[in-house]
Amino acid sequence: MESTEKLYIISFGDSAKFRIKCADSKEELEKSKKLVDFENSLNSFLKEKFPAGNYTFYTTPAITEVYPEDAAKYDSYPELDAKGVEKIKAVLLKEVEDMQSTRTLNSDAPYSDVNQSAV
Repeated sequence: MESTEKLYIISFGDSAKFRIKCADSKEELEKSKKLVDFENSLNSFLKEKFPAGNYTFYTTPAITEVYPEDAAKYDSYPELDAKGVEKIKAVLLKEVEDMQSTRTLNSDAPYSDVNQSAV
């Protein structure tokens, strides 16, 4: 009997890619409790570290269905589980820190804090 499970590759932001097998369609997987819980966990983590901001870009999963004939190519990818979420958190933390540093550098700091009494 042929398996009805599909293989999906999932990543958040620029994190590593993880595998997940399930019988759900891509749309059902996106709304599944497991994935919603992972997404909420990542959102809570980033909001705790960086209270001001919206991090949907970083916490929304990118999901790609793998054709059955290509599944063997992804055998080395780790399963998406609690350990994977911890790895993803570390990468997203660095991504948001980099984004905020770039934003600070791009704010034209020498000219943004003009002393009005000197004008």
